[in-house]
Amino acid sequence: MKKLLFGLLLIVFFFPVSVFAKEKILVFMFYGKGCSHCEEATTFFNELDSSYQDKFELERIEVWYDEDNAKMMDGIAEMRNEEAAGVPYILIGNQSWVGFDKSKEKEFLAAIDSEYEKDLDERYSLMLEYSKYKYPNAFKDEDDDDFDWDDIDSWDDDDDEEDNDRYEYEHYSSPFQYLTTLPGILMMLVIGFVLLFGLAVVVGLVFLIIYLVKKDKKKG
Repeated sequence: MKKLLFGLLLIVFFFPVSVFAKEKILVFMFYGKGCSHCEEATTFFNELDSSYQDKFELERIEVWYDEDNAKMMDGIAEMRNEEAAGVPYILIGNQSWVGFDKSKEKEFLAAIDSEYEKDLDERYSLMLEYSKYKYPNAFKDEDDDDFDWDDIDSWDDDDDEEDNDRYEYEHYSSPFQYLTTLPGILMMLVIGFVLLFGLAVVVGLVFLIIYLVKKDKKKG
């Protein structure tokens, strides 16, 4: 009997909490593997106390080595009429930031609080808005949040194919940042080897010419 009463008490106290607990919001962070500022931002979000950890999930999306993710970052920035000039590119609700430093931390916390306090139907859904922007024919009308699967054949991905070549370097915040990555290091090693080989050939030709000139003088 005591166990039954204890079980009923648990239901009474914890069922309302589970039913009415708010769903966490998503914090999107487009980052580059090896980017120090991105790691600082990740550490900041991951080390927030439980009062904030209960409010959001950090969604990290790598863009330096993933072309599709890089295109998505550019597409979202274009949709928002802004330029994702570097990483991290952080989006909370309908707010966004490029880069990370201590001065932005209070803005991040305020944005998390503001978005979390909204009702679910009032929250800004980044991926839903991006889907509407990228595939407008897949939605029945402007205010509809459901895909119209009859229009799936009209989705146009030609723009993706046309822009394939421009993503290789543009997502690094500076040209020197690319040189710190593995492809950049390998490229520099190859260039260095070619330059050394060319220098060795030139030096060898110079010595050969000097030798032939001296030899010719001795014969004369």
